[in-house]
Amino acid sequence: MTVHGKARVNAPSGTVDCLRRAWEAHEGEILGFLQHRLGVRDVAEDVLHDVFVKSMLQGT
Repeated sequence: MTVHGKARVNAPSGTVDCLRRAWEAHEGEILGFLQHRLGVRDVAEDVLHDVFVKSMLQGT
């Protein structure tokens, strides 16, 4: 869902904060896993970004 070209998060602020904290705590670990599995850091970063955006949009 977008508003003026920007994604809108439809989740309680506590949920978003929880997701942000979890993301910050595990981003490097997830990126390392993706890079190992995919073999290319740029692709791993793209996948990581897509997963983050989807998780924020879902809010769960």
